[in-house]
Amino acid sequence: MNLLSERRALADELGSKGVRMTAQRRALIEVIQEAREHLDAGSLLSLARKREPNIDRATVYRTIELLKKF
Repeated sequence: MNLLSERRALADELGSKGVRMTAQRRALIEVIQEAREHLDAGSLLSLARKREPNIDRATVYRTIELLKKF
């Protein structure tokens, strides 16, 4: 499975579990999955804003908490 299909697989899995997949959440998932090193919330926010400029810090923390549940 390549990186693109892994990203889609995670996003699809979350969607199939009833999680609303917004553009912001997709951007965050992509950044996390492409990371080569640990990202803190600030770094994640900064990188995700390059894809979706309207992401705010609260969205980052809510998405991290959501991903921890899966």
